[in-house]
Amino acid sequence: MSKILKSFGMAALLVALLAGTGMADDTAGVTVSGTVEDMTLTISTEPGAAAFGNIIKGTGDATINQDDGIGITTNVGWKLALTDDNSKAFKMQGVTGESTEGEELTNAYVVTLDPTGTPVVLTTTDATGTSTSGSETTFDLRYLQSLDASDVAGPYTSDITYTLSYNA
Repeated sequence: MSKILKSFGMAALLVALLAGTGMADDTAGVTVSGTVEDMTLTISTEPGAAAFGNIIKGTGDATINQDDGIGITTNVGWKLALTDDNSKAFKMQGVTGESTEGEELTNAYVVTLDPTGTPVVLTTTDATGTSTSGSETTFDLRYLQSLDASDVAGPYTSDITYTLSYNA
């Protein structure tokens, strides 16, 4: 009888081992999902809003300024840079060949942007910020120009380009 019990015990053990290996084939799954969005970087300005108008040198305050705004729409960190055609100085508009053509004002102009309550001087550094909303935020711009008594009278201009780019 002990041989029968031993044989029966060995059979039970074999069945248990086979059943255990069958259970090792069990699987479970998970689905990972997400949405890929396009990066948005949009900038808007009001053309012509930065005109100083007629300025008479040597009268009162020798510094003039013009306030403006710039709208930035983004869903990522951003950097705003300023470039211009005159090395950040207003140049005389004139007829080619005139002695005053290309004359620059003595003092360079300054453009500031206020993204956080502390103005950033865009003529010397880039401004940075972050936004995840994708809605437009308008920031205050200020154009400043100091005049000197030696500045040549006449019309001056500078073309300014703002470049908005991704900033990690």
